[in-house]
Amino acid sequence: MKKISKLLSVILVTALILAAVSVSVIAAEPATISIKTAPAKTVYYEGIDTFEGMLMCDPSGAVITVTNSDGTTVDVSADDGELYMDIEEYVIGENTATLYYFIDDENILEAPVTITVKENPVASVKVTKMPAKTEYDMDKDVLTPDNFDLDKMYALDPETFDAILAELGMTFEDLKEAYSDPEMMQLFKELMFSEYKSILLIDTTGMEIEVTFKDGTTQTLTDEQEYATFNGTEIPVLVDQPKAIKEGKNTLTVSVAGVTAPFDVTVKKSAAAPEKPIEKPDKKPTDNKNPEIPNTDGGVSLALAGVLALISGCGIALVPSKKKEQF
Repeated sequence: MKKISKLLSVILVTALILAAVSVSVIAAEPATISIKTAPAKTVYYEGIDTFEGMLMCDPSGAVITVTNSDGTTVDVSADDGELYMDIEEYVIGENTATLYYFIDDENILEAPVTITVKENPVASVKVTKMPAKTEYDMDKDVLTPDNFDLDKMYALDPETFDAILAELGMTFEDLKEAYSDPEMMQLFKELMFSEYKSILLIDTTGMEIEVTFKDGTTQTLTDEQEYATFNGTEIPVLVDQPKAIKEGKNTLTVSVAGVTAPFDVTVKKSAAAPEKPIEKPDKKPTDNKNPEIPNTDGGVSLALAGVLALISGCGIALVPSKKKEQF
């Protein structure tokens, strides 16, 4: 019995130790946070760092010190993905944003961060040189849900496309494989054309714009430059189009920090392929009740020629081994 009692006592002591450890772990919950290292970005520009009236805060580089209820501390970095930064409203000048530390859905700790918002530095944008291509084909250069082509969409801006896909851990080939499924492709098209009813495959080659800043400085940008630069801050140059492309004149815009400049392009309907005249027989049938029937091979050849002309006109490669030319 003594041996059993000793065994029971060991089990009891072990259970009490484990319980104490468990209580200690549970009790040591995060209680407060303080800023150890401020976010790398504390200066924001209206128009550059805003979207639809909201300031897009960036917590990158921030490190907080978490103090637990038992007095222990631990540092948490924004690089761990557990910190979020936001501000409800802002004014030009000094503002107080909030850095959030998410413990779980019901437990969130906060700490204030001082940031500065400056006015939009861009005064004006002007198109000083039009793109080399200003005339487009309604059938070949405009994408709709019916003729949507992922390759043509990718060819518009491969670098940006690849960068976005890289963030998702994908390549363009991965995307094509994923959307080879008809249902996925349908979903993709519904999302793609939810805002734009049609998409123009715009070519900005040869285009130049002039950006004037409020400090009096100017920058001339070519189509190869994707950003304007102000005080070390890169500002994307964006080209936007109407919600639906129509036949005739369409006004597009180029914008820098929300300041826009219009330019016009023309979209024409494809010219119909000329019909090959049907050769009349040299001799007229002598018997009207039993007219001579033309050789059907000629009719098939004519139809085939029309189909090939249409395919060629749409830019579809007729030789399978030949790589398609991208726009």
